[in-house]
Amino acid sequence: IVHKPAWAEAYNNLGLVFVEQGALEEAIAHFRQAIVHKPAWAEAYNHLGAALAEQGALDEAIAEYRAALAVNEDAATRGNLGNELVKKGEFDAAISEYDEALRLAPCLLDAHYNKGVAQSTAGRLEQAIASLGRELALQIEPSLDVQTIRQEMSLTTEMVAALGLGQAPPFSGLHDVRLIARRAQFTQRESVIR
Repeated sequence: IVHKPAWAEAYNNLGLVFVEQGALEEAIAHFRQAIVHKPAWAEAYNHLGAALAEQGALDEAIAEYRAALAVNEDAATRGNLGNELVKKGEFDAAISEYDEALRLAPCLLDAHYNKGVAQSTAGRLEQAIASLGRELALQIEPSLDVQTIRQEMSLTTEMVAALGLGQAPPFSGLHDVRLIARRAQFTQRESVIR
């Protein structure tokens, strides 16, 4: 930056370093400088949006994601925008963003999953089951092993049953919860065997 003060990529990269260090104010300042020097760079707007979201400035983050999309239509940015809209309780708008992300990238697993979480949280369980089932189906590795097939089927059955009982999966990840539940079941079985 000393030798090239208008080098947007340098400001952006420093912003990423500051994010990793947890210095969000410095990161935000550097992302803003990157945008000053390269206003048509969607990636810098996206990074700025993420840093603002991390800071809790949801309205500002949403504005930056929209600015990124005005420069470049991108599935991941649509997903990021959807995530912030969910945090604000704007489920219809979030689901629309996830739909747009999936129009651009139909196999984007995060968009299928997050759409299902938004639908579930909004009380649309049937739609959530369809979205989350699609996300799981895309993740399943083809197998001829009967045990593996049964295991994958039981995961889907567990998720559908939980949603049917009105249990909303956490926004951070349904997969983590299933692993924790399995470990708890395994630990419980061990204590019964002893």
